[in-house]
Amino acid sequence: MGFDVLECRVLLKPNLVESEPGTMIDTHPAALIGAAEAFLPVGAREVVVGEGPGHQRGAECLLTASGLSDCLRELRIPFVDLNKDAVRPASLRSRFMGRDARLLSVDVLRSDLVVSVARLRTHHWTGMTASVKKLFGVVPGAVYYSARGTARVDRPVPIR
Repeated sequence: MGFDVLECRVLLKPNLVESEPGTMIDTHPAALIGAAEAFLPVGAREVVVGEGPGHQRGAECLLTASGLSDCLRELRIPFVDLNKDAVRPASLRSRFMGRDARLLSVDVLRSDLVVSVARLRTHHWTGMTASVKKLFGVVPGAVYYSARGTARVDRPVPIR
């Protein structure tokens, strides 16, 4: 049983962490472009790329250094900085966290499908990052910056 992407809004979530040319830290642009080119011909309404970088907060710098900016522009695929995107409350299914809701990016919540396009790599805390902490970049850094261990950016305006 597959997931039908016909008329879906697909958000591709790469791993954009640091701009270190010659290293294998960030998701390679070819992986993102390949994913986008796989979803569009099967009827996805829209494909966007979204990330909330944790180390180097300047998403534009990371997009340019990785070469992703040129690829996205060429294919007319928008990029959303999830650290600066507007947020709104999203209801939680359980009270495990002691809360009814969390603030999440409007672009994440508007998406029918969020696809993690990760690079398999090592990590000093976990040994390997397969799915561990991979989607931490969808947590808005402007709201939950202390939990992400990163510098604060301008707070987005919540949308209710």
